[in-house]
Amino acid sequence: MGFNLPKLKWLLLSASLVFASNGAALTHWQINTRHLDGQSKATTSGGAGTITTAKALDGLGRIDTLKTGSASNATLIQNANYDIDSFGNLVARSDLPNGLTITSAETYLYDALNRVTGKNGVANSVATYDALGKSITDSAAPVPPANASNAPSTTHT
Repeated sequence: MGFNLPKLKWLLLSASLVFASNGAALTHWQINTRHLDGQSKATTSGGAGTITTAKALDGLGRIDTLKTGSASNATLIQNANYDIDSFGNLVARSDLPNGLTITSAETYLYDALNRVTGKNGVANSVATYDALGKSITDSAAPVPPANASNAPSTTHT
């Protein structure tokens, strides 16, 4: 059993991704404008140009805001805001697309060596470090099974 599929081709032209099928080209994604350092400032995607993303940077070229939506509602899909301190640490972030809370606002705490230690005002809730700088607690570490019988068997018969 065989399938007769049209020939498809993806082309990356400068700052556009063009999808071509049977000789007809449709721009799937493109960079509309760039920041001075070359990063994309505004992009359009969706083939028909229906979805746009605008990215604002701070004075050092780091992400400040990211908005994704339609021409009539620029924050329909994404309205992300980032606060970065003078050391480059992410100290707060939020995403409130279309006025809805998708990702709760988060804040982060750092120690004197710029290592993340806390989240949402709770000190040492993310990680703590020993005198040599080794992480001794990590909230993202996997939790071992409460019952050893739940552990995978390594016995072979």
